[in-house]
Amino acid sequence: MKINKKKQKKTKLIIALSLIAVLICCAIGYLYMNNRPPTVEKKTDSVPVQNIDHKDPVIEQKPADQGAATTDPTPVTTSFAVAITSANVTDKMVQVRGAISNAISNDGICDLTFTKDQTTVSKSAKTYALPNSSTCQGFNIDRNELSAGSWQINLTVTINGEKATANSNITLE
Repeated sequence: MKINKKKQKKTKLIIALSLIAVLICCAIGYLYMNNRPPTVEKKTDSVPVQNIDHKDPVIEQKPADQGAATTDPTPVTTSFAVAITSANVTDKMVQVRGAISNAISNDGICDLTFTKDQTTVSKSAKTYALPNSSTCQGFNIDRNELSAGSWQINLTVTINGEKATANSNITLE
């Protein structure tokens, strides 16, 4: 009988120590999780994420400085700069993309204007903050809104009252 009691005591001791070890591990994990520095959450209330074009560029897209589109440098007197990164024509639409350097903002406005002779076509979009810069959410203009010929493209970005502009030309056939 004495042998069985010793085995039972050893078994109970091993179980008790195992439970204590598990509790200590849980306590350490809890403390670790609660003592981490807080994470910064980006505000996206004003940005409709579903409208952002995350797709890869289509085959017809070319940078604005190649092919039919050309970029005219414009002096920048603001704290940020704007560039038209692509202006491309497909059968159904004209796609224009813009980049904003030295500014990270979801609160800006991108105004795009196409001008040919006395005709003007205007579109607006919000800015979208990236980790190190911003971008315009992108413009997809129905090809039927623009007639054939040479169009002047003007992209003006306004952030916190400051404005910066980029210009380009595109020829539609």
